[in-house]
Amino acid sequence: MSRHRKYPEELLERGARLVFESGRPVAHVAAELGIGPESLRKRVRQAEAGRRSARRSADQLGAAAAAAAA
Repeated sequence: MSRHRKYPEELLERGARLVFESGRPVAHVAAELGIGPESLRKRVRQAEAGRRSARRSADQLGAAAAAAAA
């Protein structure tokens, strides 16, 4: 049976940032930081979802501002 570990939030955030900035595979970054690859993969997915949500919100605000200016 696998053992669940709780990694510090800062470490997971750092790992996700490294994946995005370096373009390296999640498994490589996870091994370098000494964390489980699935834990990091989950954090990367969460960050990607947050980025998409933020991008959509910015697009919606831009469209609303353009409509208001017209």
